[in-house]
Amino acid sequence: MGRIALVYGLVAGTVITVITYSTLPIWQEDMNFELGEILGYLGMFVSLISIFVGIKSLRDKQLGGYISFKQAFVQGLYITLVASSIYVVGWEIYFNTSAGDFMEQYSTYIIDEARANGATEEEITSKTEEMESMSELYEIAPIRWGMTLLEILPVGVIISLISALILKRDNSSS
Repeated sequence: MGRIALVYGLVAGTVITVITYSTLPIWQEDMNFELGEILGYLGMFVSLISIFVGIKSLRDKQLGGYISFKQAFVQGLYITLVASSIYVVGWEIYFNTSAGDFMEQYSTYIIDEARANGATEEEITSKTEEMESMSELYEIAPIRWGMTLLEILPVGVIISLISALILKRDNSSS
């Protein structure tokens, strides 16, 4: 994996965990999950800028100013995996210490939103059953880890792809 991936992944993972914990009071008091989602993805984007910086560091400091798209993309994925792992651990700690009722609150929010948007009783019943099923799955730790991983991993893959496209520099013309 390499030192650069580890260092920049640790930085990204730490930053997103700090951002997540520090923004919780902003949206959690009134359970505004919409605001929480916006702040969460904004925090992910900010923290995952380290993917770009890490790839650039590899290119400029270890590879003589050149990096292929594949090398850059793989480096970005390694940084993403480290950062995502820290994000999952951070959420797991929070969930087990402070948010044991998270799915209950989230389910209530989703059902209330459906009602507010004019859902029929049949749609509300269906949404309620769906949320009950999801809540049961969320109690299974490995499934919860996977769900949490799927929040950040796609963002990291997209940023890795964009960073690799921007930073690739071929040395074939040298």
